[in-house]
Amino acid sequence: GLCACCYDRVVAADSVNNAGASYKYIYVAEFYLHDLPALQNLSALRLLAYAHPNLVSKNNRQFTSTNELARMMMEKLVGKEPDSCSDEQLSQELVGLIVQYDHKDLDEDQQLAKADEMLDLMPYSALKVFIDSKASKDREYLVSRGLRPDVLGNLWRLHFIATLEHIVFGITVYCCAVFGMVEFFTKVCR
Repeated sequence: GLCACCYDRVVAADSVNNAGASYKYIYVAEFYLHDLPALQNLSALRLLAYAHPNLVSKNNRQFTSTNELARMMMEKLVGKEPDSCSDEQLSQELVGLIVQYDHKDLDEDQQLAKADEMLDLMPYSALKVFIDSKASKDREYLVSRGLRPDVLGNLWRLHFIATLEHIVFGITVYCCAVFGMVEFFTKVCR
């Protein structure tokens, strides 16, 4: 099964070839007459869209995998099966531990306010808040609550991957901005 445009090219090439033309010249002519004009619509100005300030954070969320990796680490930490609960449920367990341990001296309304602050965080940010809490330092407390604190020993890998992704994303955005601006000034100066 050839698609319609490919079939038309093959039929046209066969009819021209029957007239005595060589296939290599037919395909060169097809390239110049059909493919090259289509490539003229390609523009480096489109690269500026990846460097636009309003779109950088959206593109960064699509580019990074740290939230997925942090989610996997949180699942191992709380002893859940992969993909058995939502990000919010995982965050809720860790936030509950933080509030009960770090903020036990606050009244209930203040504890709820602290919990609401932390529940809106993405998995990587929630894990960072947990690591910075006093609860994460008390190994016996974590074990008594059914957590596996040995998982936190691999946290350096997650931070390394996050840092590496930010560096690669920054370089990519910078290159898109530079190439886009070069194309912009080239078109303006013509």
